[in-house]
Amino acid sequence: MIFGLLYGARLFLLWYWNAFVITSYRVVDIDQRGIFDSVISEAMYDRVEDISYRRKGIFGAIFG
Repeated sequence: MIFGLLYGARLFLLWYWNAFVITSYRVVDIDQRGIFDSVISEAMYDRVEDISYRRKGIFGAIFG
């Protein structure tokens, strides 16, 4: 049970610290891979070539 709680807390923190920031000049994606490991990706608006998204589950289908 303790292992499950620790695993769940880790998943929650990784989800909580991931961010997608849209500014007036660029798009920034911050992916937290571990406690001390993160990947930051940036793209200027004039370099964006393709946009895709994923809609998953019943709430995504209902609320678009």
